[in-house]
Amino acid sequence: KGDSLVLLAALFYSVHVVRLDKYAKENDPLALAASKQIVQLGYSSAYALLPAIISESRKVEYGSFLHGISSEQGISDLRVIAAVVLWNGIVASALTSWAQSYGQQKVSPSVASLLFTTQPLWSATFCSIFLSETIGQEGIVGIGLVVSALGYSIPGLIISTKNDHSISSSDPDSVVDSNSNSN
Repeated sequence: KGDSLVLLAALFYSVHVVRLDKYAKENDPLALAASKQIVQLGYSSAYALLPAIISESRKVEYGSFLHGISSEQGISDLRVIAAVVLWNGIVASALTSWAQSYGQQKVSPSVASLLFTTQPLWSATFCSIFLSETIGQEGIVGIGLVVSALGYSIPGLIISTKNDHSISSSDPDSVVDSNSNSN
């Protein structure tokens, strides 16, 4: 089941990146990010609260949680929870949605996807710097694979871009047409 969910998430994210190419060029990035966050908040809230509405055992769990907040330790925990929720809502979700919408006004989905593949490299680097985590042999192999894949992909993208005369063509058929004419 978990593998299916990962594949489904990858599919949805890929569709999001490809469709964002069109909408980012036609709309304000801030409006796109805001609408995405509102929809995300709605689905997340429903996902979190629906089990509590349907299941009696979940109602007890939520009730215990809310009762625990009334203590002094609970208030301290609530501050931490609020800080985490704000960080994830503002920085990890809203800011990144805006940055992606803004960035995809300037680059194609192919370039955006290549940039997104470097995310594990940045995560490992920041964890190494800020959390003093070590990058093991498997991590080094993973970094090598990602960098190798990028090294393999980028020259083809550059050649394709020179042939298309535009790195951010919003018409996917124009890329197909220009490639079919060169054969």
